[in-house]
Amino acid sequence: MTFILSVEGGGTKTSALLTDDQGQLISRLVFGPGNASLLNENQLLKLFKGIKEGFGSDKKIRAAGFCMAGVI
Repeated sequence: MTFILSVEGGGTKTSALLTDDQGQLISRLVFGPGNASLLNENQLLKLFKGIKEGFGSDKKIRAAGFCMAGVI
């Protein structure tokens, strides 16, 4: 089974959704801020690693979409 990852990073929280190929929600995780203009590179990497670990590194991600505040 393959999955789709959707991430929305804002000034106060980051929401990450994992859905199957049919669009059915598998899991939803919430993290701290994800505004790319307020976080340094190490903080962004920590956030992305947390998302990966939160869903499990064994998941085969077919597609991913990121909407991050502070990115032009």
